[in-house]
Amino acid sequence: SKPFGDAGGVHPIIQAEAASRLGLILALGLIMTEPRNIQIFQELTARILDRLYREFPNPVLLDVQAIGQEVANLLESPEEEQFRVLTQDSVGAMNFLAKEGFIECRPDQRYLEQPETVFPESVLTLKGFTLLGAVPAAVNEGIERRPIAEQLSDALNDGARATVGELVKKLFLGALTIGSSAFVG
Repeated sequence: SKPFGDAGGVHPIIQAEAASRLGLILALGLIMTEPRNIQIFQELTARILDRLYREFPNPVLLDVQAIGQEVANLLESPEEEQFRVLTQDSVGAMNFLAKEGFIECRPDQRYLEQPETVFPESVLTLKGFTLLGAVPAAVNEGIERRPIAEQLSDALNDGARATVGELVKKLFLGALTIGSSAFVG
């Protein structure tokens, strides 16, 4: 007979504790998941900034509806959410980035037949370019330190949604840090 019954050599109390920890980890993971609107915003933001970083310093005509389509497909959005992502959410992300000084664009340069999802003369600002080129402090010195823009591009190419969200948060935290310390010292 096995000393711990049918537990495969692991005491049932230890098995129960491990299962409990796993359940807690899974529950925390679910709790820590961003709300759907924030996930969509982070994906849109990452793609907009990535595109403008790759084109920098040249202004481009940016159609955020096409970027919204990528995000809706990636997130497997239901039909009613797709329409919102393609129109309101994509325009909202672009307007937010402009209002907060990450990008500049010239919506007043749209042709009459162009939809509101088209943003002519879109380019990163000094703030956006600097933050995307920043190399965040290493948590582990054994990990290669690279600019946020490179990490973001890799995460987008790999479909690493959690990493994309974390990088967008780092970018915004960097903006807050720069803003609060710009005139100190």
